[in-house]
This record gives sequence, structure tokens and C-alpha cells, in this order.
Amino acid sequence: VSDKADFGFHATMLYGRDAQVVQTYGWDSNLGTNRDGINSPFDRHNYLTFPELYAKMYLPIGLGVSAYVGNFFSPVGTEIGTAERPTPNFFYTRTYAFVSSPIKHTGALVAANLMRSEQSGYLSGELGLVRGWSNTQDNNNSNSIIGAVRWRSPNLATWVDYEFITGNEQNDMTRVSTPQMPVSR
Repeated sequence: VSDKADFGFHATMLYGRDAQVVQTYGWDSNLGTNRDGINSPFDRHNYLTFPELYAKMYLPIGLGVSAYVGNFFSPVGTEIGTAERPTPNFFYTRTYAFVSSPIKHTGALVAANLMRSEQSGYLSGELGLVRGWSNTQDNNNSNSIIGAVRWRSPNLATWVDYEFITGNEQNDMTRVSTPQMPVSR
């Protein structure tokens, strides 16, 4: 645990066909190269996205507190973060994982180390306020709360995570012209 405060930012840019699945509706979808135009989106082969663009701050309060503000990969869901490229997970294509669980969020998240013990292990917690899943223009005009409690054994070989997201995630069907995450239409 560092005893010095730290501040920085993180930016990831992705260009190509794989960038389509990690678009942020209302942000990446508004870039000129990604907008629907003369050609159908089915004819498009390359997309430009910024899967992560956030500021991060660490404060030496208690056992350490971190805060993220911006667009970041989801700390809850099928996997922590997403792998646009092959990984040791042989199901790396994740055909439905990007639709059935959060990919990323726009908002703020605070994470804190709650316990550190050589006998009991490590305990941390996260809590955040976000704008739904993979969008900045939530068409039902409501925020969501995400959070997690994570325990790790002293040797880090065993872990238990309880993660949640709650809020109005349902598309408002009266506003069909502005769906939330496009793949969740």
C-alpha cells in the first residue's frame, strides 16, 4: 500500500472490426467514421473506438482508496475488462457475453481496501454511479449503481466475489429511435 497520493489517466484506442463490440453508444457511435451513412453498418469493416478513457486517483486513506471517473471496463459481469484479442481463455470470442453482461460504464467508481491480514486474507469493496451499460445516453434517463465485495485468500489462490449492478437497464421502447446499447435492442 503506497503512502503517497497519485493521479493519472488512461486512454485506449481501438481501430478495426473488433472495435464494433466495445463501442460506447452516445460517444464512439457519434464519431464520423462510425455513424450510419450511405453504407449500412453491415457493410462497414472498421470502427474507431475509445474503450477506456478515464482519470484515476489513489489516496493513502486507510488501506488505500482509488477513484475512477470516465469511461472504463466494467468491474462486474462475465469478465473483468474485455479481451479484444485472443487470451489464454479458449472461449475468447465470447459470442453472447458482450450482450448478456456489462462491458463498460461511463461514470464514477470508488474502490477501497477494507482488510489485509496474513491469516484471513484480503477484503476490498467497490461502489459506483454509472450511466447504464456501454452508453452515455441512457434512453430511460436514469443512472445505475454498481458495486462489489471481493475476498482473496492470503496466498491469493482462492477468491470469492459478490458483484452487482442495479438500476433501470430496460430500453424505453417509446423511444425506439434512441436505443441504449445498440446490441441490446
